[in-house]
Amino acid sequence: LMHFLLPIVFLVLLAVVRIKLIIRDRRLTNSPGGDRKVLFLTAHPDDEAMFFVPAIRYFQDQGFEIHVLCLSNGNYEGLGKVRERELVASCSILGVSHQNTCVVDVPTLQDGPRNSWSAGDISEQVNTIIGRHSFHAIVTFDSGGVSGHPNHCAIYFAMVKMRQQALLPASMQVYTLDS
Repeated sequence: LMHFLLPIVFLVLLAVVRIKLIIRDRRLTNSPGGDRKVLFLTAHPDDEAMFFVPAIRYFQDQGFEIHVLCLSNGNYEGLGKVRERELVASCSILGVSHQNTCVVDVPTLQDGPRNSWSAGDISEQVNTIIGRHSFHAIVTFDSGGVSGHPNHCAIYFAMVKMRQQALLPASMQVYTLDS
């Protein structure tokens, strides 16, 4: 039933969610040091398809290499391993290679509306991937997390904290959904 409803939910959300991207932003074409990679930071498998496809396509059209970091395997209903495979398949359809798709499965970042994610745990995962790659930008959720899901919202607040504490490179842009 979920697989039947996902396309409908996606179309509805696509109509409601706008992406905070400035199309004429010169930083996209003149990125310092030739950084041509963008990291999409999501909470659960299916977030990339439900919320980020327009932005993924936009950055691909601009010639950026796309990476996806999913901070949980979506094991809320015990289907984490299945959902991991679905994420890799979804990213492949979107033109994101499996080498550029990373799913985190750690005890402190488990899917669930009652599971509290700390900024420290999120920033640890983000720092790991940005330590291996030079990204022009990170694209993630806004403070409302599109659906109000606390895992989505926690990512936004962790990114704000990372920016305030200068834990992200100064040249790295951070874009958020506008929900």
